[in-house]
Parts: sequence; structure tokens; C-alpha cells
Amino acid sequence: MTTTVSSKLPPLYHRFFPDFIENEIPAETIATCDDCVFCRQPQNPFINTKCCTYYPQMSNYLIGGLLQDSGWTEGKKRMSALIKSRKGVTPYGLIRPKGYDLLDQELRSLHPTDTGWTQMEVEALRCPFYDKGQCTVWAYREHCCSTHFCFSVGGKKGKQFWSLLNDYLILVEKELSKYALYQLGWEADKLLLEKPDCRNILIDNPLGEINEEHYAALWGKWTGREEQLYAACYEIISQLDLDTFERIMGVNHQIYLAKLTHSKTQFQVPDIPEFLIYNRKIDTETTKEGDIRYLSSGTHVVVSPLIHKLVEKFDGTRTYHSLSSLFIPFGIDFQKDYLLMLYLNNILIQKEA
Repeated sequence: MTTTVSSKLPPLYHRFFPDFIENEIPAETIATCDDCVFCRQPQNPFINTKCCTYYPQMSNYLIGGLLQDSGWTEGKKRMSALIKSRKGVTPYGLIRPKGYDLLDQELRSLHPTDTGWTQMEVEALRCPFYDKGQCTVWAYREHCCSTHFCFSVGGKKGKQFWSLLNDYLILVEKELSKYALYQLGWEADKLLLEKPDCRNILIDNPLGEINEEHYAALWGKWTGREEQLYAACYEIISQLDLDTFERIMGVNHQIYLAKLTHSKTQFQVPDIPEFLIYNRKIDTETTKEGDIRYLSSGTHVVVSPLIHKLVEKFDGTRTYHSLSSLFIPFGIDFQKDYLLMLYLNNILIQKEA
């Protein structure tokens, strides 16, 4: 099963991005975000957040596109409320408020291996646009929301491709947001060259209190007209063509395209051998929630105890098709939800001849 790069990007980009985005890539059938495998168990602390424990850094033109859209009512309402709060609201777009940034750092330092989270901790980091399992701003999502997959059908090579595309989109967002402001008459010496965040833009403190002086200096004549600025940025970016886009992006754009093209050729879905065995060289641990974590190199795969017991039955004497049938009475589609993930992470390996 395949898809295209463009299917993973906001429609705004389809107008002026290079032909690369129409290239076919493997469909990420493991990362079933609409029916998240890891959130089916009521005791899972991520059940009300999925992977959306993240504060989106939406660029000014993406926010403007959302606000002018005739749909996405809930997302627009939430965005307007954020803009009115002024926390993390900059001419470049949204940045993480100081309080969120510090909380995120503290919690992730407490849980460096992604284990031991409580539901309260997880939900403290929930995206402000997450609503009952759905994204309320999806058509205008930023880089991470376009490229993050908990597992890739391409394994390590798939992860590398998405990481590279994420870096490229960060560059795109940074350059286009600056370009839009410059076109609106922003003074060049006041534009940040680096990526804006709460460490180089000081507008709120950990308690969420706004520094009025800093905020007014940052926004200048657009203070109080933030939504108008975002709308104007969208109008500028939505009219770009490929030639103008490539001129804005410069040589880094060409370098990234070359790297992405090379990475795409490595991003392939392997054929799975019929006879697999459980790789007992991989260590396991029991999480606080009672699940089993496989500590394979470069990844941390977590499954329920039931799945682990059935995985142990892979001894190379039966095909994976016949073993997968053992899962049917439990309502588990093992081949769809687990087989490729476990194979790509060397938890299930080919039986030696």
C-alpha cells in the first residue's frame, strides 16, 4: 500500500511545493492514529491524548489560513481564545508558553524512557487543539503533526525519512513566516533569523502572566490586531508560486530535496518471511501499567501481556499466518496492528535455514 508525500502535508503547500511531494511512499499502516493501538486499554495514561502531548508551533500564515477557513469551527474558536490570552502569541505564529515549556521539560526529565507517566501528567501536556481524539486544526497543522509516527512501516529508514521531512518543514515554516512579515513592512533588523521560541521571545512568565511592555514592543502597530496580521500573512503565502518559493528558500531547499529523494529510496516496506521466531536476546521490562516493553536498539515497543505471551509462541515451526489466527478469539488483528512493527524492530526475526 502506498500514498504520496503531499497527503501528509497541509493543502496550502500543494500549490507551490516542488513535484517531490507527489512521489509515492509506503503508507504508514502501523501508526493507526484514528484507532490508536496503544490507547485501546482503559488503563493506558495516554488514552485521552494519544501522541498529542505537544504544543503546536503553528506559523503565522497557517494560523491565518485557519481563521479564514469556512470550516474548522472548533479549531477557530480555540485559536481565537489563545490569541486573546496572548500566551505564546507572536507575529511569527504560536510558540510554547513559558509555563508549558518548563512543565514539559520537568516531566520528560522525570520520565526519560517514556515510562511511568500518570494520566494527570500526560493530560497536562495535551495539545490545546485536541478534542476527543481528533485534531481541530488538521488542515493547517505544523511540521511535527505532519511527520510524527510512533512506528514506521519502513523501520529505521522510515523514521529517518520522516525526521528529515520534519526538519525541512521547520525550515519552510521559519522562512515563510519571516517572508510574510517582511512583505508586510516589518523592519529587517527586528526579524529573528533563528527559530522563535520562549527563550528568545520573552512575553510571558511561568505563571502565564504577560509582560505588557515586551508584548507591545514585539507586535508594534499590530498590537490588538493579531488576527488581522495572521490573515494578511496567509494571503501573501497562499499566492506563492514555485519559482518565488524556491527563491525564498535558497540553497538549503535544494539540499533538502536531494537528501529527501535519497532517503525516500531507502524507505521501503520489506517482505516478511513466513517463518519467524521470537528474538529472546532482546531484554524486556514490565511498565508501571503492567505492559511489556521490549528494549530493542533505537526503539521502545510496548505491548500488552497477552500480546507478549502470544509473541513467545513464534518459534519458527508455524507460519505467521497460522499463528496470527490465535489472536482472532481475542478480537486482535495481529498481522495489521503488530506483525510488521515487531519484525522491523527485530523482536520477531527470520528463522535461520
